[in-house]
Amino acid sequence: MILFCLCTAGILAGPQGSSKEAHNPSRSFVAQRVAEPPKLDGILDELVWSRAELVSDFRQRDPQQGEPATEGTGVGIVYTDSSIFFGIICHDSEPDKIIATDLRRDNALVNDDSVSIILDTFHDHRNAFLFRINPRGTQYDALITDEGKRVDPAWDERWWASAQISPTGWAAEVEIPFKSLRLPDGETQVWGLDIQRVIRRKNEAASWSNYSRNFEFEQVSQAGHLVGLENVRKGLRLRIKPFAIVGAKTSGIDPGAHNLSEVGLEDVKYRITPSLTADFTVNTDFAQAEVDQQIINLTRFPVFFPEKREFFLEGAGIFEFAANLRETLGLAEEFKLFHSRTIGLSPSGQTIPILGGGRLTGKVGGYNVGVLMVQTDSFQRIPANNFGVLRVKKDIFSRSSVGAIFTNRSAKGEDFNRLVGFDSNLVFLKNLHIRNFFAKSETPGRQGEDWGAFGQILWESDFLAVGTAHITLRPNFNPELGFLQREDVRKTTAEIAIKPRPRSGPIRQLTFRTFFEYFTDNRNVLQTKLTHYSFRIAFQNGSALLMSPHREFERLEKPFRLSRRVVVPAGDYRWTYYRMQYMFDPARRLSGNIVYEPGGFYGGITHSFAFIPRFKVTEKFSVDGNYGADYVSVPQGTFTSHVTNARINYAFTSRWLTATTLQYNSNLSLIGVNFRLNYIFREGDDFFLVYNEAKDLSGLNGGLVNRSLVAKLTYSFDF
Repeated sequence: MILFCLCTAGILAGPQGSSKEAHNPSRSFVAQRVAEPPKLDGILDELVWSRAELVSDFRQRDPQQGEPATEGTGVGIVYTDSSIFFGIICHDSEPDKIIATDLRRDNALVNDDSVSIILDTFHDHRNAFLFRINPRGTQYDALITDEGKRVDPAWDERWWASAQISPTGWAAEVEIPFKSLRLPDGETQVWGLDIQRVIRRKNEAASWSNYSRNFEFEQVSQAGHLVGLENVRKGLRLRIKPFAIVGAKTSGIDPGAHNLSEVGLEDVKYRITPSLTADFTVNTDFAQAEVDQQIINLTRFPVFFPEKREFFLEGAGIFEFAANLRETLGLAEEFKLFHSRTIGLSPSGQTIPILGGGRLTGKVGGYNVGVLMVQTDSFQRIPANNFGVLRVKKDIFSRSSVGAIFTNRSAKGEDFNRLVGFDSNLVFLKNLHIRNFFAKSETPGRQGEDWGAFGQILWESDFLAVGTAHITLRPNFNPELGFLQREDVRKTTAEIAIKPRPRSGPIRQLTFRTFFEYFTDNRNVLQTKLTHYSFRIAFQNGSALLMSPHREFERLEKPFRLSRRVVVPAGDYRWTYYRMQYMFDPARRLSGNIVYEPGGFYGGITHSFAFIPRFKVTEKFSVDGNYGADYVSVPQGTFTSHVTNARINYAFTSRWLTATTLQYNSNLSLIGVNFRLNYIFREGDDFFLVYNEAKDLSGLNGGLVNRSLVAKLTYSFDF
């Protein structure tokens, strides 16, 4: 077969050449048109592959930047009028050590050998489609926005893959229909292209173009170029995806059975232009959405929960504001100007009916545009509301952008909230980032002092990270469609991290980091001060060890309830605590990490422990765990909290998937179970069977909190 001929001929037998270049974004590859498509069976024995040009010069990002990959890899690219095909050959000198343990669709496959493909179809060097497969043909896809500032796995389209493990390694074939992608106008196409292979047992990552440690693989500006695509069918203009639900629920408050049966439109997708897509939804339901994790919150601030509903997740990167503040110094999950969980969910997490909505995303005249409109029904004491978001962003220079956002929530009468904001993300000298925003809100009864502003300067490379940031949120600043951990706050941060890499030995990289956070209110009264020191050792096998002392000051202006029986009085508190964390080798069947945090806490002591394992029993069966325990002893009392989130995954095949989530929260005296069966009967269409039950163990609410069983079916019609 051609697979073995290529290996025998030496094309893929091992490293070729040597180069210390960090990356080679000028690389180009010519795709070849073929009359007949290859058969997708993971065996590259068709004539088209013998005639195809090969991408074969892969260079290591890790462990030895710029050196040839330790195992040969070859990728051929051909296309027909309707699809593009990738033929992938991964030579392996120890094929019995290939790691392929996951059959779950849209799992990121970080514990397996894999090949990833980036396609920047608009060649804007910022946004792209990401496709990944492992040696069992398990598929993962995502949308990349703003050079990887957001990687969105909720994007699901129709594409196919097949893979086979052989005595010389493994091989795969991938078909991606052009109608599943967004393509620019014009008969001739030029795309951005990059390909990465991960050999998990060696913790080795090798890429065709971007192998610089100063850039992540998802940073599309470092990709090469794919040329030769001409006169392809851009395909899909309209998709109608209705759904039907049959189910019932009951609760301890209202023990009678309530019908959950519904029909509606999960999505109507209309491709207005090749670069602009409209989506509509009617009577939307999210019965299949994953449950939130149970947590123990020992702070006096609200906890950020991520969005998990597919309609809001797909294409969400366009609505990110201020260059995605999760990247900035100390602002992770503290501030979002727009957070879609505010739509269709009450503050306590209860579902508010969504009557319908629409979304428009894409490119218009050189601008990235996102428009979202949603109408919710009334729920308990919450009136019906209309939500609207408009996001516009313009790419400037090679990797920079400027933009604006407008959000609006309105109900009957004078009940509304509006916000307008402007942001910029400037990149100089490849590693220097300057970000800022200004935003102003409008809420009846909260006029004046209603603005927020942010600025940051950060140099970030593989060896050095140094920067500072400041954010001011005035007392009446009120982004109701966003998320704030603190209101009326000024926060300043500073960081320096040095990250050397030893030339040899078991250690891959050392990180020495100092990080400072300083919070005041707008009267400049100190509220919180934190100083973090950390020392991290990253080993060659992918494991890591972190040791980190922290010093904290907290000013309580009013008493703070730590638990049902323990209340900390107002006052000033200072303490030191320590964090020790070990992350296991991800190639092993038992991976994950373990964390221990002892130290002071509000005039007393605390011991916190977390164990977050992933146990791969077989390629079909795995367990993801998350157990946390906190022992707190302060002058006002002592208590212990336990939280467990365990997910048991069993995949009968790559299309028949089950997940059972078991939860326990001692603070809430809550125990719950969620079972989800997902049958992917064709790409993009699913059958779900979901059972959910939660019980109150305290006996205060009659035991049962809620119980539900629903079956949901979607079926798409393409035109």
